[in-house]
Amino acid sequence: MGPTPLGLPQGLPCRSEIDNLGARSVGTDGGRSRGVASEGDSVNRHVWTRRRIIGLTVVVVAAVIVLLVSFGLGWISLPGSQLTISSVHWTVEQGTTPSGSGWFGPSEFNFTAANGYPKQVAAGGQFTVTWLFENFDSANHTIYSILAGSPFIIRSASPTLPALIPGGSDSAEIQLTVGTPTGAGSSWVLDLTVDALTPLSG
Repeated sequence: MGPTPLGLPQGLPCRSEIDNLGARSVGTDGGRSRGVASEGDSVNRHVWTRRRIIGLTVVVVAAVIVLLVSFGLGWISLPGSQLTISSVHWTVEQGTTPSGSGWFGPSEFNFTAANGYPKQVAAGGQFTVTWLFENFDSANHTIYSILAGSPFIIRSASPTLPALIPGGSDSAEIQLTVGTPTGAGSSWVLDLTVDALTPLSG
């Protein structure tokens, strides 16, 4: 061995060894810090991705529900999912005025080309039919019910039935919402029966 430098006790590390130890410590700590940061970024990305998937799922489910409701109510329909209403045949069960005419006019009549028929409507949906009429009698009379022939169904009426029609009224109106069958491409005559004679029980 060579002589020990003056001023340094024998067995102590030299300056270069101390510098190397410091460099290794810094490198080790720095690597650990970068590893922790990387793990945190990964967790954040995972949470963000899961939230985005949940958000997209909610949007898709809401859109599907809106479409199903729209199809069910007949607001929209797919191409080729329509049927034809060729005409509307009305039968009015009613009494007569002193002159022998029906309270509300003819007891049978049709809606045809002059009333906008034939018309295309959504199969399995609904459409509206409006009846404008008069009460030719001087007495009040009541429309108790209106029924649609199968396979159609009356979903609603405005005004709600039974409806009192004042005597001499020349501007009575009833609007029906009619549900349609599901047979796309078919053609139908809609039969409607107005009952102004039979009071509803209960």
